[in-house]
Formats: sequence, structure tokens, C-alpha cells
Amino acid sequence: MPLNVVVDTNVFISSFWGGKPREIIDLWSSGEIILCLSDDILKEYLEVMIRLKLSAGKIDKFISLFREKHFIEAINPTHHFEIIKDDPDDNMFLDCAVAIEADFIISGDKHLLNLKSFKDIKIVSPADFVVLYAQISRG
Repeated sequence: MPLNVVVDTNVFISSFWGGKPREIIDLWSSGEIILCLSDDILKEYLEVMIRLKLSAGKIDKFISLFREKHFIEAINPTHHFEIIKDDPDDNMFLDCAVAIEADFIISGDKHLLNLKSFKDIKIVSPADFVVLYAQISRG
């Protein structure tokens, strides 16, 4: 059964340049993990892709995956946490993860990573997730 993960915007955007973030997005596009998101998260993904002037082809590829709900679990959280005071926008990842009962939040953001976990949801870096996923998938 695939893991449900919430992917922070910094990891999602970093995937365009390779590395561990790309490995995570590859796990999603192959159906090995389920990408959990809310309208707020999707909106932020798209705003950052446009702001960074990513190619229309790259943006279109991901829009079509989102439109097809390709290994995606979407939710609009009804509860909004106010845990992270220094960067309140980060709370939307907690909101989504709790509402959908995600297994992990994957982030490069120190505000989220410093929590280590929230409501039994592990918060890990991309590198840590790749290692954990390999261990979990080996059974």
C-alpha cells in the first residue's frame, strides 16, 4: 500500500533540478507514494513555478498530472493549525497532513523540520525520506 505524503513546496520545486527531491517526485509519478494536497498547497506550487519562470512544458506536465488526479489524494482541511508562528504559511502543510492522515510531511523548511513530527505524522527531509522509504519498501 503506497504511503500518503505531503510534499512541501521547496521540495516539489527543487525536484525540477534533480537530487533527492526528484527521487520523491519520481516515486509519486510511478504510484509508489500518494501525493496529498489541498487547494492552498496546489496554488502555492503553481505560483512558485510561475514566479521562477519554469518552462511552460514543465508546468503543463504537472498540471496534467494534477488534473488527472494521478496518484493524488486531495482534501480541503476544515481545521487550521497555528503552530508555526514565524512562517504561518507553513501551517497549511500540517493542516493537510492531519486532515488526510498522511504518513509523512517531506520538507526542507527548518520551521517544519524542527517539529520532527506532528500528531503522529513524521516530518522529514528529502534525504531522510528516501532512506526511510527504502527501508519500508523492503518490508
